[in-house]
Amino acid sequence: MKYFALLTTYGEKVLAEATALGTKIELTHMAVGDGGGTLPAPDTKQTKLVNEKRRAAINTLFIDSVNTNQVIAEQVIPENEGGWWIREIGLFDKSGLLVAVANCPETYKPLLAEGSGRTQTIRMILIVSHTEAVTLKVDPAIVLATRGYVDDSVKTAIETHVKSRNHPDATTSAKGFVQLADTLSEDNSKAVTPKLATEINQRALNAQTSANAANTAATNANNNANGRVPSTRKVNNKPLSTDITLSAGDVNAYTKTETDTKVADAKKAGTDANTNANGRVPNTRKVNNKPLSADITLSAGDVGAYTKAETDTKVADANTNANGRVPNTRKVNNKPLSADITLSAGDVGAYTKAETDTKVADAKKAGTDAQATANAANTAATNANNNANGRVPSGRKVNNKALTADIVLNAGDVGAYTKAEVDTKINTGFGYTQKWKDVSVDRKSGVTYTNSTGNTIAIAVMQTENSQNPGVTFFVDGLELFSTVRSSGAAVQGAMCIVPRGSTYKFVTTVNAKARVMEMRQ
Repeated sequence: MKYFALLTTYGEKVLAEATALGTKIELTHMAVGDGGGTLPAPDTKQTKLVNEKRRAAINTLFIDSVNTNQVIAEQVIPENEGGWWIREIGLFDKSGLLVAVANCPETYKPLLAEGSGRTQTIRMILIVSHTEAVTLKVDPAIVLATRGYVDDSVKTAIETHVKSRNHPDATTSAKGFVQLADTLSEDNSKAVTPKLATEINQRALNAQTSANAANTAATNANNNANGRVPSTRKVNNKPLSTDITLSAGDVNAYTKTETDTKVADAKKAGTDANTNANGRVPNTRKVNNKPLSADITLSAGDVGAYTKAETDTKVADANTNANGRVPNTRKVNNKPLSADITLSAGDVGAYTKAETDTKVADAKKAGTDAQATANAANTAATNANNNANGRVPSGRKVNNKALTADIVLNAGDVGAYTKAEVDTKINTGFGYTQKWKDVSVDRKSGVTYTNSTGNTIAIAVMQTENSQNPGVTFFVDGLELFSTVRSSGAAVQGAMCIVPRGSTYKFVTTVNAKARVMEMRQ
């Protein structure tokens, strides 16, 4: 068998002694372990688990009801413990020594913090010859019940309770048995029957019908009252219980006396303002949105008023509209409309035409005085503007540099090179600052070299000894550019080639003769 349990040497000894002497062994704890990472084989010589991970009191210890030679021990591992594998199980007595050991199918006990958790029950079945030698006792203070044990206990308790009549009476704060009643009373210990509930509902419907009738009567009364003006209604805070007369104060207007005072104060304020404004008004100042750069004339529309003609028209329209529309007992400024009436300026608290002309003349004179002052200010402003014309504004820019202060333009501002930049560009040209150098020692025929000087160079090769058919071939970047060969007898032969910067180059002489090599470079 792959999975099994057995008594340890110590377990066999104490069980044999208990059987022979009639005593008992007391199993108290169960431990689980991970076997050190592999499934262990239980051994009678073991005194401990291979790698113990948890030890706790046994939750349940009982004799199998079907096989009386089997002792079953159970332990419940809660969901907040784990994070290890379970491969081995051990039973310990009250002295803490290993009595039995077993292995089991590998199972991982997750830790709740890992994202998964479960309550796991571990069971060991131990077959012994004399179960009476084992004490079946657990500590109830530390036992964690299994789901099956709890389900069985609850089922048994419910069945016992259902069969009994020991149930409390119901109260307003707790459930229980209750007696029914079908008549109204003040006894709060009885419940309402459907018959009594129907009677109570009918009484409520009757009360609702009476309330609806009363509500309809109230609605009719309100509708009758709507549309009537109450005697407490007011016009400008004066009740309509009698005829009323509105004064200037009632319509938030000034009386003639108050208006005269205001005009006098305004004229004085205007005079004081003109005196203070001499030489101070800029030509951009506006009166009723009309600039003082020239003479202005204010009309009635400019000051938000009607002209005389517009006023006469509106009064005529109002009189025409009002004809035949008011009761003959109505009064206008205390004059009854029982006959034609004529209202004078004094009747409506206004000035007559003559009074108005006088007021307007005074206002015109004040305006003329102000205009003279404004003309002087305008002349001064015109002189200042003429002086400013033709000058460059401080916000003007030259090559994006503002003229708010002295500016200095450099070559970069006008998109040009500085002298130093021009010199640098010129000095890097072919032949500039370069000289011919003898490099015969460092240059050999047939060897490839690289121009790493950063500039274009020139190379010249000349055979310095007479030889038969001398010649030189030049290669740049692997390309043969030209060859020079003289075939009319012994002679001295030479040639020159240009090599761009970064290019490779080599020369090959046709005969094995000494050659002089010159390069023009820095």
